[in-house]
Amino acid sequence: MGTPGPRSPTSPLGSERSVYSRRSPSQNAYDAPGQAYDAHGPAYEPHGQAYEPHGQAYEPHGQAYEMSEQEQSLLRRNQPSPFSGPFDDPNASSDSLRRYTLHDPGVAMFPTVPPYQESENGIGMYDLPPASSRGSTPVSEAWQQRQQAPGSGLRRYATRKIKLVQGSVLSVDYPAPSAIQNAIQPEFRESEEGFPEEFTHMRYTAATCDPDEFSLRNGYNLRPAMYNRHTELLIAITYYNEDKVLTTRTLHGVMQNIRDIVNMKRSEFWNKGGPAWQKIAVCLVFDGIDPCDKNTLDVLATMGVYQDGVMKRDVDGKETVAHIFEYTTQLSVTPTQKLIRPQAGDPNSLPPVQMIFCLKQQNTKKINSHRWLFNGFCRILNPEVVILLDAGTKPGKKSLLALWEGFYNDKNLGGA
Repeated sequence: MGTPGPRSPTSPLGSERSVYSRRSPSQNAYDAPGQAYDAHGPAYEPHGQAYEPHGQAYEPHGQAYEMSEQEQSLLRRNQPSPFSGPFDDPNASSDSLRRYTLHDPGVAMFPTVPPYQESENGIGMYDLPPASSRGSTPVSEAWQQRQQAPGSGLRRYATRKIKLVQGSVLSVDYPAPSAIQNAIQPEFRESEEGFPEEFTHMRYTAATCDPDEFSLRNGYNLRPAMYNRHTELLIAITYYNEDKVLTTRTLHGVMQNIRDIVNMKRSEFWNKGGPAWQKIAVCLVFDGIDPCDKNTLDVLATMGVYQDGVMKRDVDGKETVAHIFEYTTQLSVTPTQKLIRPQAGDPNSLPPVQMIFCLKQQNTKKINSHRWLFNGFCRILNPEVVILLDAGTKPGKKSLLALWEGFYNDKNLGGA
């Protein structure tokens, strides 16, 4: 009997969980699914309507009154705009604003900072999207403000040059917050066989290419491959606009399942050739910056997987398609928003988990997210088994281990 696709209506678990294995000779795990996927919801649109001033134009009584076009432009210059921000000066004219805009080709005394130059404090020069596309919630507005360099005005901050990989790929390590570094157990952080930057620095890569071009040949790489680790199991979580409760329900359940695999004592496979946690990776693929819940990004920042102010809109003139963050963390957040930290000597402590967070710049639908997973990341990591989960799906206890065992015990199994 044929194996239904990951979104096939004949599969009872098609909308929640799918598993692929590259061991099957009849199925190519790196081909994107052939069936189109529908997005989780309609395209994101800002709430509210355009503001229209109340009242009518003033006309003096008793005589006809006509205005020339020049007089009308002077009278209407300072009227409120539907796209004005909460901190805009109502008395400022559009001419004066345009005169001091860095995008004006006539401005020469304030040259534009190259997109691949970093500020010394690690804050990236990520530009705000147009006002018409900004979120209307206070959380979204606060997140937008955090992406800017500190301060205001036209001051130019000190920068440092970054050497691009093969002249086109921007990949930078940013120090993780000290609280997140200290949460890692010393046995992992101070291991002589490990890589210290894995726990002390978050790696950011600005991908300016199509998923099919995300390869070693083009200068892109991922940490598990850089550390020469064999990836046995890759757990992928696709996300659209779920809130932080649904996202942590899935993510915390995945980390608990990884703990169950690592704590196995009689395993003939996981305990050979290095620690078991080094053979497992978790990949989150977010379908666009605008529709995603910014509270979810705050949760990922708490875990060390994400940082504000480091994303680059373009690299050397090429627009960034996906922002990729990598970090190995021992922190987790429960659906009740409780922070889980590892405790010395506690067998229930979570092991280190290799996290890959792909935040796509635009909402390009779920099939494109799977292309980033299979055509991009899987070609570099070369995993044996890939498990697909939707954000909001909570995996049961040892359920991911049971799925993996099905592939491990049957070399001809291609999907489950």
